[in-house]
Amino acid sequence: LLRLKRRIVIFLTYDARARLVMCEAYRLGFLSAIYMVLGWFVQGWWTIPDTGCTVEELTQMAMHQVVVQTLSFRKDSATPLSCSSGISSGTFKTKLGALQVNASQHGYIPTDD
Repeated sequence: LLRLKRRIVIFLTYDARARLVMCEAYRLGFLSAIYMVLGWFVQGWWTIPDTGCTVEELTQMAMHQVVVQTLSFRKDSATPLSCSSGISSGTFKTKLGALQVNASQHGYIPTDD
């Protein structure tokens, strides 16, 4: 990372591996990167003390993260979901949208894509 002088690190991995990479980057003095997290990491994923770095050190690194999450919906909205009896994918999408109406979008408008 230091030799390449890259400033954006994309994580397409699980949170344990991401913590290891951030810890090693901290140890090497690579403190100016922006970490793009793709996936479903739990909130506060960098605070789990399973690396050689302290939670404070990883928190310093995580302050430069951008978290990207995506949702994919079925095209056939009437199909019942296998994970929840009695609800279709269309109903789930409607209920999720209703929950997000009150959530802060920070100026961004969600799309139906």
